[in-house]
Amino acid sequence: MRRSLPGLNAELADAVRRVGALYERIPESRRPDVTGERWDALEAEIDAACGTNDRDRALTAITRWEDHARNVLEALA
Repeated sequence: MRRSLPGLNAELADAVRRVGALYERIPESRRPDVTGERWDALEAEIDAACGTNDRDRALTAITRWEDHARNVLEALA
């Protein structure tokens, strides 16, 4: 990835930590893959946003990924 927009890595790391905290609450036998294809799509969208210096678009992509992961995980909790 070529995340070059200021603060973007920190925003992504925060989202990953929040999702990780939810993930840890789920019994191991029930933990789904919350990254996989959705993560690949997130990276591609962030790369595209960084390529056009569109910070808002990158942050929106991170928010959408986090919302998706949260919805999946909260349904299992």
